[in-house]
Amino acid sequence: MRIVMPLFDFANESEEEVQFLNGAYAVRRNDLTENDPRIDLPGISQVDRKFISNEQWALVAQDPDLNRYAEEVNLLLLSFKIFTLGKLFIKFRICDTDTSLCRIIKDRMGYIPSNASTKLITRKQLQEVAIGFDRLLEIYGTNSDSNRTHNAIFFLYAAYFNTAHALSFFALLFIVLEALFSKDQGGSATKTICERVSAFLERRERCTYPEIEKLYQIRSELVHGRRLASDANENLAVAHELEFVVSECMKKILTDRLYCLYNDPTKREEYFETLT
Repeated sequence: MRIVMPLFDFANESEEEVQFLNGAYAVRRNDLTENDPRIDLPGISQVDRKFISNEQWALVAQDPDLNRYAEEVNLLLLSFKIFTLGKLFIKFRICDTDTSLCRIIKDRMGYIPSNASTKLITRKQLQEVAIGFDRLLEIYGTNSDSNRTHNAIFFLYAAYFNTAHALSFFALLFIVLEALFSKDQGGSATKTICERVSAFLERRERCTYPEIEKLYQIRSELVHGRRLASDANENLAVAHELEFVVSECMKKILTDRLYCLYNDPTKREEYFETLT
């Protein structure tokens, strides 16, 4: 049994198929055509058929665990977001052997538009996505007992489902940073988070203390009413800057398996104290 999920706004620079989780999932050439009987499903219009047939690539689940595959697919898509900042999403799940597994996905991961172009995803990025996916599964498995890392992923995932408004996206991304970098005890979080995030990312361009502090100030202005919440273009730019910072943090945490530190609050605090 296989479930085919056409990938929208996905451009594979390498033109190669790639497997994830030992072949349980794969990005393959999309073999669904406009008049394919497999997509003769209630709710799929002729326009949908055309869109499906136009997409060159699909995410394919091969003999998946039906109790887990939807969550695993979402974590794989989240890994794509983290490591590529891509626009890709799925809208349909199509199974040629069991129509009860076919779905039109109403709630899907989105993005805050920055330009009209679709990003080319490189072979190197696909390899990073595969590693990130394995790590996300590990966090949700037995190797992480930390509410902080679980919650960070939960709110990051929620952010990509709340992209109708840039500032909703912005607010949820800040919760991700606070889950990962705040201290356990109370007190002012602004200085702590700005210091820890900038040090964690080695104060690289777009991730320096002043740049992160500026984003935090905007958050405070929104919370305290000094800035009007709106869909103005300036807020789109702010959301993109914070998305970049959060994605860089998540890349490092996943690639280097630093989430293991979060199982021991004392070790986590010692790590950040050393950095700063």
